[in-house]
Amino acid sequence: MPTIACVGHTNDKDFLGVTTGTCNMTETDFAGTFEVLRSNHDNSFVQFVVTNAKEAQSCLVVQELHNGGGSYGPRGGAQVAIGSCDAKESEWKYDENTKEVISSHFDGGDVCMTTGWPFLQVGAFDTPTAPDAEKTVVILNEAGQSANYVLKDGDRVIVTGSIPAHSIQTVLID
Repeated sequence: MPTIACVGHTNDKDFLGVTTGTCNMTETDFAGTFEVLRSNHDNSFVQFVVTNAKEAQSCLVVQELHNGGGSYGPRGGAQVAIGSCDAKESEWKYDENTKEVISSHFDGGDVCMTTGWPFLQVGAFDTPTAPDAEKTVVILNEAGQSANYVLKDGDRVIVTGSIPAHSIQTVLID
């Protein structure tokens, strides 16, 4: 069974982009609603216009990762945020065959629409009964390149590290 999640209608202040989450609007007022329209600049592109955004003319835009990272190529990804519909970053191609939403905005190559870091997946768990740690974090790097990361608790840095390409790390936190 596929996972059901909705794209937020505002940029997360800590994440600096949109995130996915619950689709129950009455519970969190989180989920965005979007209208897919042909771009005014080039009819071969589409734009995802946020219909419940706080700012007028807001669209999903691709943005370069602040750490200079990313994974380019047909299966690579880039972070998505809410931005101006007038920006070239708001123009996407939809591939009918693969059902992928693709941006050609970067010089390095096409990237797929994704939320979050395009190649790092992270899961964090409370493990209060474990003898070694109260929290466990599992990090998966799907990219063909290593990545640096910083784990924080609010503004407090817990640990910084690096993960090699195509690998999994488990971090134990007291």
